[in-house]
Amino acid sequence: MASFYGFTYHPPKEKRNQPRFELEKNNLDEATKYWLMPFNHNHLRITRIIRSCRILGLEPEALIFHDAVSRAAKQKLGKKVERSLMYWKRAAERPLYLAPEDDKDIGQGKDFLYRFEEEKRMQDKADGEAGN
Repeated sequence: MASFYGFTYHPPKEKRNQPRFELEKNNLDEATKYWLMPFNHNHLRITRIIRSCRILGLEPEALIFHDAVSRAAKQKLGKKVERSLMYWKRAAERPLYLAPEDDKDIGQGKDFLYRFEEEKRMQDKADGEAGN
């Protein structure tokens, strides 16, 4: 997935390290020609990738991929991709039960994702208490 968008994925070498996505500098134009343009259909795919990674428990990868594609898009296209940047940010940061395309920041959204996030919150709380 990362290579299609012109990135190289670097998994963490140690547990305390974060994964990284780096733009392939040696062939930047070729690597980004399929998505780094305004109003491209691949922008919706990027939104889905970010959100799907979070749902699958790959939160660090989702956030770092969001950061990488956002930086590349802002650098090359600036204001021409503000709408896509908004959706990518929503996919990366919003509760999963709220769809990125939903303009409301309230509600329960999809029941299974609401339950998923509640369970995750309870597990994170239990993990935090166990670590004390």
